[in-house]
Amino acid sequence: MLSELDDAAKSVTKTLNELLLHIKQATECAALSTEVGHFTSTTTTTMINTSTTSNVTSTQQHDESIDKILTASDRLFSSVGDASEMVKQAKILAQATAQLVSSLRQQAESTVDDTNQQKKLLSAAKMLADATAKMVEAAKGCATKPNDTQLQYCLKKAAEELRSATNVASSNNVKRKVLKRVEQCAKNCASSATQCIAATQGSAQSNKNAQSHQQLVEQCKQVADLIPKLVQGIRGVIVKPDSFSSQINLLNACDDFIGPATRLTTLAKAAVPTIQDQSQALHLNNSSKQLTQSIMDLRSCLTRAQELCGAALDVETIIESIDLLDKELIDIKKQAKDGKLRPKPEETIDTSSAQLCSMCKQVGSTVSQLLNAVAQGDENCTGICARDAVNTLKTLTNSIRGIAASSSDYRMQETIINSSREVLEKSTKLVKEAKKAVHSPQDTEIQTKLAEIAKEVQSALNACLSNMPSQRYIDDALKQMSEYVYALAGPYNRKPSRTYDDVQTHISRAAADLNNATTELVVSARSGTNALQQITQRFSRAFSEFIDNGIDLAGHQEDEKRSKVISSLKQVHTSSSALLERAKSASIDTTTTSTSTKNQLTTAAKAVTESINDVISVCLTVDVNTAQSSMGRLECDNAIREMQTSKTVLQNPVTPVTDYTYFEALDHVVDYSKHLGSAMTNIASAVKNTNHQLFSRAVRDASTAVCGLSEASGQAAYLIGVSDSSSTKEKSSIVDQQLFQRSVNSIRQACNDLSNSTIDKNEILSCATTIAKNTSTLCNAARDASSRTTNALARRSFVQSAKDVANATANLVRTIKILDSSYTHEHHRECIETSRPLLQSIDELYTYAMSKEFSSIPASISNAGRQLQEPIVSSARNVVDGACNIVECSKTLIMNSKEPSQWQQLATHTKTVSESIKRLATSVKEMAPGSRECEKAIEELRILFHDVDKAMMNIGSLPKTDKSLQFHQEQISSSSHFMSEYIEDIRRSSKRESERLGSCVTQFTTYIEPLVRNTIDYVSRITNSRQQTTILEQLKSVVETGLQLLISAKESSGNVKNVQWHKVVDENSSQMISLLKELVHTIEENSSSIGIMSGLCENIRKLIHTIDSNVITDGLFQDYQTRMVEIVRQMARTTQDILTKSSNHEDVKYLASQLTKEYNELIRATYGAIGTASTTELASRIKRVVSELGEACIELIQKIGQLQQNPHDQTLKREIQDLCQKVIEKISYVLAALQASARGTQACINAASTVSGIIADLDTTILFATAGTLNSERDGETFADHREAILKTAKALVEDTKTLVAGAASSQEQLASAAQAAVRTITKLAEVVKLGAASLGAEDGEAQVLLINSVKDVAQALNNLISVTKSASGKDINDPEMQKLKESAKVMVTNVTSLLKTVKTVEDEASRGTNALEAAIEAIAQEIRAFSSAQPPSLRSPPEELIRVTKQITIATSKAMSAGQSCRQDEIIAAANMGRKSISDLLFVCKCSAYTTEQQDLRQRTLESGKNCAKHYKELLETIHILIQKPSNEAKQKLLVYLRSVTQSTQDLVHCAEQLKGSDWIDPDDPTYIAESELLLAAQSIEAAAKKLSYLKPRRKPKEINENLNFDEQILEAAKSIMNAASALIKGATAAQKELVSQGKLSNASGMRVTNQDEDGQWSQGLISAARYVAVACHSLCDAANGLVQGHGTEEKLISAAKQVSSNTAALLVACKVKADFMSQSMARLQNAGNAVKRATDALVRSSQQAVEMQEEEKYLEVSMRFVPGIAQEIKAKEIILTKERELDEARNRLKALHLAKYGHVDKNNESYQSS
Repeated sequence: MLSELDDAAKSVTKTLNELLLHIKQATECAALSTEVGHFTSTTTTTMINTSTTSNVTSTQQHDESIDKILTASDRLFSSVGDASEMVKQAKILAQATAQLVSSLRQQAESTVDDTNQQKKLLSAAKMLADATAKMVEAAKGCATKPNDTQLQYCLKKAAEELRSATNVASSNNVKRKVLKRVEQCAKNCASSATQCIAATQGSAQSNKNAQSHQQLVEQCKQVADLIPKLVQGIRGVIVKPDSFSSQINLLNACDDFIGPATRLTTLAKAAVPTIQDQSQALHLNNSSKQLTQSIMDLRSCLTRAQELCGAALDVETIIESIDLLDKELIDIKKQAKDGKLRPKPEETIDTSSAQLCSMCKQVGSTVSQLLNAVAQGDENCTGICARDAVNTLKTLTNSIRGIAASSSDYRMQETIINSSREVLEKSTKLVKEAKKAVHSPQDTEIQTKLAEIAKEVQSALNACLSNMPSQRYIDDALKQMSEYVYALAGPYNRKPSRTYDDVQTHISRAAADLNNATTELVVSARSGTNALQQITQRFSRAFSEFIDNGIDLAGHQEDEKRSKVISSLKQVHTSSSALLERAKSASIDTTTTSTSTKNQLTTAAKAVTESINDVISVCLTVDVNTAQSSMGRLECDNAIREMQTSKTVLQNPVTPVTDYTYFEALDHVVDYSKHLGSAMTNIASAVKNTNHQLFSRAVRDASTAVCGLSEASGQAAYLIGVSDSSSTKEKSSIVDQQLFQRSVNSIRQACNDLSNSTIDKNEILSCATTIAKNTSTLCNAARDASSRTTNALARRSFVQSAKDVANATANLVRTIKILDSSYTHEHHRECIETSRPLLQSIDELYTYAMSKEFSSIPASISNAGRQLQEPIVSSARNVVDGACNIVECSKTLIMNSKEPSQWQQLATHTKTVSESIKRLATSVKEMAPGSRECEKAIEELRILFHDVDKAMMNIGSLPKTDKSLQFHQEQISSSSHFMSEYIEDIRRSSKRESERLGSCVTQFTTYIEPLVRNTIDYVSRITNSRQQTTILEQLKSVVETGLQLLISAKESSGNVKNVQWHKVVDENSSQMISLLKELVHTIEENSSSIGIMSGLCENIRKLIHTIDSNVITDGLFQDYQTRMVEIVRQMARTTQDILTKSSNHEDVKYLASQLTKEYNELIRATYGAIGTASTTELASRIKRVVSELGEACIELIQKIGQLQQNPHDQTLKREIQDLCQKVIEKISYVLAALQASARGTQACINAASTVSGIIADLDTTILFATAGTLNSERDGETFADHREAILKTAKALVEDTKTLVAGAASSQEQLASAAQAAVRTITKLAEVVKLGAASLGAEDGEAQVLLINSVKDVAQALNNLISVTKSASGKDINDPEMQKLKESAKVMVTNVTSLLKTVKTVEDEASRGTNALEAAIEAIAQEIRAFSSAQPPSLRSPPEELIRVTKQITIATSKAMSAGQSCRQDEIIAAANMGRKSISDLLFVCKCSAYTTEQQDLRQRTLESGKNCAKHYKELLETIHILIQKPSNEAKQKLLVYLRSVTQSTQDLVHCAEQLKGSDWIDPDDPTYIAESELLLAAQSIEAAAKKLSYLKPRRKPKEINENLNFDEQILEAAKSIMNAASALIKGATAAQKELVSQGKLSNASGMRVTNQDEDGQWSQGLISAARYVAVACHSLCDAANGLVQGHGTEEKLISAAKQVSSNTAALLVACKVKADFMSQSMARLQNAGNAVKRATDALVRSSQQAVEMQEEEKYLEVSMRFVPGIAQEIKAKEIILTKERELDEARNRLKALHLAKYGHVDKNNESYQSS
């Protein structure tokens, strides 16, 4: 590559000289001449040139060059990490650039008249040449040192500069081209979205799923609102193509459009199956597909345009946009002043207020993001945040206009407009300061000033919110209430103007008024601004009246008693102020106010009621003359107020009141009803007996019961309302905003206490504890939020904010510790100063977290849902009203129990309450959510089940639809996808969330009906009856299981107590999902076989869309990186197979499906890689390249489908080859992206792969050495010739190991270099060791195996070390991964030491046995450590394989015992080598088999048994090692102990293997199992032979043999397989006979009756003779096959022999079944195997008959047209017929005689056979 660069550089001289000469002639400036001279010296030797194409025009050449630069630079950027590819693309770049320089020169020559333009062109050419020179220099450096990462990044940077220079030199032509693509894609998106919206409107009448259609319509509205903005952005670029503002507006409009449009396509696809009008469904389906493709194209080019245009902070453009908004506000103010401001049709004061609140929060959140970006010096992110703020300010301006237009108060209009202009002014100031601060992130002064400006922006926003109409009314009320602070502070020396009794009466009335106003305020805060204004004023008046009466009442008291009253009044003031503040928050946005805010409002109302009751209680208790009757009245009044307040939850139950489930609410309703009944009985009893104490207690109990009943009823009503299918469920928030609020308030309070100068030491520690605890909570919540959000900027902001809070907390805690240890004013002041950064950081985090983007979306209850609520709500209200009436009556009766009318009223109210309670309990029980929907759905599924049954009965006459198979297949796939989602929802909701059950069941039913319909239509269009039956049977199973699922869900009904039904729901759900997958897989397989690949393509599209929404933040990036590398490499192999097997349709179809599965796995790993990426840029790049790979796979699979339909289209084959190359190229981009920022870990991955290959190669070499075929290629070579090289290389490997371990704590480049060096050394070491082993000679095979095992141990240790190093890279020294690294390094050194020892002693026969034992013991110890790891295996092994390896352990143990007894070196080496291999295989298979079961105890037993076996075998080898060195009887006794331990462990393993297999366990030595295996093998052989025979042409020459046909070998193999089967069947017959004897079904004693013995003997003889007949028939088949192969046989003889095999096999099976058990598993298996043989032989017969027919067709018959010869031919033909008839009669007679001789009679079957 370097030489090519030099050669190309030389070829540019001429063109450059011409260019430089032209530059000199065009300028007279000396400075320019100096620059040109410098340019000459720096570029003539480095720049690459390509000759200018003479047959194209200058413009075409110009455009082609730019396109080449775009393409080549893209590929170079994506190839970082692959030096050769980068240099290759650099060469292409340089060629294209030289061509562009030539084009610029030509343009300069053509503009002789315009000197300025000429200079401009030549200057651009010079700049381009300089950039190219730098890039070529970087490319040469990269080619010289391909492994130097720094040089690669230098080349990338030079290419970026060249691309920028190209853009400037071509007058922004590059950017213009990309923006032109964006413009075109945006047009396509707008058009496609419009069509999709139109299709949605057209399908409204035929959409069966109302909820799905409603969601689709709402999404269409949202997209429709974005289309004008998109069109406006397109027009702006068309009018002003070079305007940065226009470009950014277009890109922002496209970016805003993609998300909602993608959701629109998802909802459209979900709605298609539920549309009954097939034409409308097809229209919507096609339009959604078109929109999906348009969005994919737009997303692809938008990413590139954003990179080109950059996100730099363009202050001028942003300020210009803000100024335009300010001018718009000035115009609005003028219109308001003139009285010409009118609201738009969709504008109301409530909607505009809600929008203003939302936008203020959004601006605050964006400002917080901007501060984080500036602090990090990220100009791109700062620019994005600034532009987002401008866009939000536009919406804020619109909301200001709506509020101003909806009001007629000019003062209010002017105030709110001025406050919004202040927001714009502060925002402008913020942007200007951000531009300065982003380049100086370390300048504290600038950063502080920026933070202060941000606070000013926030203050302006708060002022803007305060000037909203609803806020103004509440603020006025709060202001009025604040004046009472002074009145309550005293003095109280005024004399009351009213008497005590008069004041007491008035305060009771005022308390009732204030309580009622409180209730109304809670309701009005949720209903809108107009109502809130009136209620706020009423609440303010009621509060004033109550406080005034309270102060008057306090004036009648003494000082001590007065203080109690005043204290209670102050509590009323505090709670009332808190209520207004909550109402203020709730009224800002009544449509999206969170549940927590509304619940806080209700809680505040309760607090006001409690404080009112407290005042009344204090007022009465301070009167010494108050009697018990007065206390009873007091309790009654308090109870009435509490009960009336509790009615607020029943006014409009649109939010959850408690966290009860529906059935928990039902239980509470029942319980509180009982308590209320008991309380009413006690009230009546107390009144009757004038028991004041009982009366007071009963009234309190009644109040408590009514309040609890109201809450439970309100919760039940809410759940019923939200359960309606037309209601919208609540969406949980990303951030727990209530938790944030509590923590921030606690931190602020603690910091405030800390700033108190009188704080003592204990309080200091308490404040520190509070701060540390709550900041930790905040940081954890922020990290959780970052893992839940899919917005990359938001994720980054949360993480950065958490770091800032943590750092500020650490600094504050440090100063607090100093203050605690030494309290001084200086330390205290330092502590206060340190707390300010903490407060600032939590304020920024809190502001950002409170954004609407992260808040929950409350439920929206439809009108139908409200109607369902009404019975419960009305009954509960009646209960509350009746209870209040009861208490009111009893209050009078307790004073005068002799009043008959009051008793009558009490009885009436009691009856009313009782009836209301009954209605309430009945309504709650009968209206359980989901029950009605389940019953309806069950009936619908039963109808569908009958429809499927009917279709199966009429499978041959199903009416065909006019839609294509592809359409039906897509609808089936879509329906099953959504059904699977709702199955999971049903599973969850049926256990606890009963309110969601009905909606989930309804949605599930709406998709199962189109699934059934489309599946039946699909079946009607296919012709294969077997496939039709299979699909319908699977569909029937799906419907049946769905029916069982709904029945179990109905019984479970969301009740947490129905645990027994929860298990049934789980089982049915799992089975349903499995059956759906099976059905879809069957249909996709069938569709793929005929070239319909839409299912595979749709799967990939869905996966691509999930990249933006699914992120996994758990785990390590290195692990996901490793997984992704493995997958993409497998995808590359699959793609290569597609490329080489494109002519084989079956293989290509399978490979397309395989490619889809691999991409699915890639996406799963990508989620984690994106979530754990170190930078946002890396995450974005991985996301982009993986998406592009998916799009390339879609194109490839689509072409494969077309090739299936047109198999001989050569153009399609060429296109598939091109697309395969494209996919491989995209795969290289994925690898480059993974390697870009983690080159070290990528090098470790590559190294591990290489070392694994070395280990496999060493295993192969061991096989050759074991077989005695490993010999040296050179004669006379000895091991001494290689010893020094081995020792030297091993020592070098030790040094490389040290470097590798150190690389884990170093940079990625150092780690990569260390990994590559280690791989080179281990490769060399393996080669020299193999040469050394070969030099030992094949006669010394055990020594060869010993030596190769030693280097294999080193390679395995290195492989493990590389893996651990990869995981430990970048970790702290105290991280657990570092400890693992140290342990792995020790193992590596140990194995290298063992290798060195083996090398030195391998020729010493006296000691190498000992060395072999030591190496084997260490290897087994390492295997045990690896086996003990918790990592599950990637493969699974059947239990039979575990049995097989235990046999190897038995053999190895026997050899070890023999070696231990003899102590011979050769036997010891053999035992050591075999033992380590057997233990390695055992542990591997044991772990793979153990993980085939889900039973944890069985898995653990299996693993423990395998570990014990290896451990005991290791101890056995250790004992042998001791015995060799110091023989003793004690050591020999230990050998026997360990022998028994190994034997016991293997037996345990065998027992575990049987349990792993369970009821399907098959003894490998079972004759029945052997017979089954042999029969199935025979069936496969016969089927293969039949298939081959069906393709063969008949022989033209009877005696000529076609030696090229494999059919002969297949026939012989089939015969051989059948002979094995016959032998196995005879064994099976014997085993069956023994089984029946053991069961007592056959006689085995001499005392049995003769008749039974005769019967049993006849059966046994029949069984054995039947088996013999099979064997004879097989021999006949072999003879016939052999004759056909040799050329002297006929197909007829082969057919006859095959029929005989089939017949005799059937006879044998009949004989076996005569006395066997009906449900015997062994007989079932033999029956299946026999049936397989019969089918295979039948196929062989059919194929042979077809061959005979083909042979007959090709026979040529020559007929003579002459008279006499014609008669002669006819006579001869008749003669042949008569001869054949006579021979046929003789043959029949011979057969008859044979039958008579054999059976003694002729049965009807034989007669019919003869007659045939």
